[in-house]
Amino acid sequence: MELFKNANYPFMRWRKGYLVFSVTLCVLAIIILIGKGINYGIDFKGGSFVHVRFKEMPDMSKVRSAFVNAKELGTVEIKQYGSKETHELMIGIQKQDEGSGATYTNKVTTLLQKEFADGFEVLRQESVGPKVGDELKWKAILSIFLSLIAIILYIWFRFQFRFGIASVIPLFHDVLITLGVFVAMGLEVNLPIVAAFLTLIGYSLNDTIVVFDRVRENLAKDQKSNVTDIIERSINETLSRTINTVGTVLVTLLALYFLGVSVIKDFAFALIVGIIFGTYSSIGVASAILASWTPETLRRAKFKSA
Repeated sequence: MELFKNANYPFMRWRKGYLVFSVTLCVLAIIILIGKGINYGIDFKGGSFVHVRFKEMPDMSKVRSAFVNAKELGTVEIKQYGSKETHELMIGIQKQDEGSGATYTNKVTTLLQKEFADGFEVLRQESVGPKVGDELKWKAILSIFLSLIAIILYIWFRFQFRFGIASVIPLFHDVLITLGVFVAMGLEVNLPIVAAFLTLIGYSLNDTIVVFDRVRENLAKDQKSNVTDIIERSINETLSRTINTVGTVLVTLLALYFLGVSVIKDFAFALIVGIIFGTYSSIGVASAILASWTPETLRRAKFKSA
């Protein structure tokens, strides 16, 4: 279905506005990150998880009250796990020292028994030490950084270096803004959110590559038009595909966010925010950077054959 047949929107007329808007958002995101700091989850801070199934779904306020006076557990996070019919909760504990995960998880079981007697069973227990949490944190950052480097190298080989830089800068933009939104809302950054960021990088890059591939084709076919006009035409020619794709993905993510359980909501929210900004950056930011970077040299580039 072609929603924007013969589209002819003047995207490149607003390219300076895109860049100013994006820089402003990135600066705001950095200010928020510095001011509030990232709320790392137990995956990165260290702590324990206790997966519990109840015979009947308890009142969440009653569950929380069981841990009100247990100061030695540190921060306790309680989330529904699975569907409501399974009556399962995931209880996370930010323990205070290294090497005592079993002690803390046993304490959780004891507190629950006082409140709910035998109306529950522990399905699994896991612990992450503070040192392991720090290691996971840096590995997560490294995985995102290395993925961006690999993208530059691939696009440099497949197109040319300018296209690689113009593709990767918007990816930093998308992740930074999404992370800024997370911090501003006080949401927790954990391993599933890192997975969401990596998914976002792949999705946003795919959108950008579709536009850039059309730019490459049009540069080869049209030797007379201005390069900026060719970039604008390429965006319009791929606009239907872009909108159809993002619309389909957003419908799925919105269903996950509004109908899914709490453990998947933050993951879906990260992708919703990221894909909205990723689509914008693929159309506006990446193309604006490419058009602003000595555009006539693009025509003389020798691209790899498709």
